[in-house]
Amino acid sequence: MKLMRSIIKSFVVRNSVIKMSLEPPKVKNVNNFNSEDFRKEISVPFISFEAKTVNISRLLKPLKKFLLKMPSFKPVHNGKVYFNPDMIKDFSQLPIDELEKEGISAKSFDYENITLTYINWNANELLKAILPDDVEPLTSYSRIGHIIHFNLRDEHVPYKMQIAQIFYDKTPGCRTVINKADIIESTYRNFQIELLKGDADYQVEVKENGITFEFDFANVFWNPRLIAEHERLVQMLAPNDV
Repeated sequence: MKLMRSIIKSFVVRNSVIKMSLEPPKVKNVNNFNSEDFRKEISVPFISFEAKTVNISRLLKPLKKFLLKMPSFKPVHNGKVYFNPDMIKDFSQLPIDELEKEGISAKSFDYENITLTYINWNANELLKAILPDDVEPLTSYSRIGHIIHFNLRDEHVPYKMQIAQIFYDKTPGCRTVINKADIIESTYRNFQIELLKGDADYQVEVKENGITFEFDFANVFWNPRLIAEHERLVQMLAPNDV
């Protein structure tokens, strides 16, 4: 029984380390982080192939679920197919029969050290790297046109500028990041905006159900979760209504 517990403990520890391999390193100086703080070298399994003799689309079909999928990283390049190291440890875990049909054997399997940086992590992974372990992860935000809108909780406020920077960098088309600065109490449900990053441009264009809405987000209460209500109101209108 004691031996069994030791084996189980060893298994749990090894797997916890393995699962950490694709997470960025914890950032110590959160107030002044830079791209180098997220630099990490990992060992990645791959198979090599001859592009001239292999049908690449046929080769990749059974391998898609095993590929190393990260931002700004091509899992297939330079005659190699790179796999997620949390999923694949050796050649026997791959669909061997399909690979052998393409002339790929265990001799084609190897490991390569690759360097991951800021560009290779998504926003949620980067947030985990900068936020203390006792701070709850940021679970929600709104996207309104080119604006990212936060309603930050108290524990997130000390890190608001870093959070804004990450989402500004990692959200395609984002030009403005804001936080709701006070409680909504006005008749028209608009609120005080705190600009965290980007342009103070609140004139947005939003498309829902084939309908385009244009408005000033600073002066209009807009909740993306009320999509059904927006559609209902539009159906009540006729051309040229105000």
